[in-house]
Amino acid sequence: MTGKLVNIMDVGGESTGWAIQLDSAISVDGKQVDAIELDGLTKKAQNLEDKHVEVVGKLSHRHGAERFDWAVLEVVSMKQVKS
Repeated sequence: MTGKLVNIMDVGGESTGWAIQLDSAISVDGKQVDAIELDGLTKKAQNLEDKHVEVVGKLSHRHGAERFDWAVLEVVSMKQVKS
């Protein structure tokens, strides 16, 4: 997947993780999504924040009381690419 690496902020301004804002929306479980949360990033991600990246990984799902089910990409590799 390619897109812009962004830091997800909570209401109080705390970081809750990372996501990729996709170049083009994709269908996940029958729903169109334009961003996917990322799991497994290292500190290297901070250097790539707001940059155009290519991310390779395995799509999985998370479950929670407030958000129910959502897609997460478990990152295997990530690199900066030209947009």
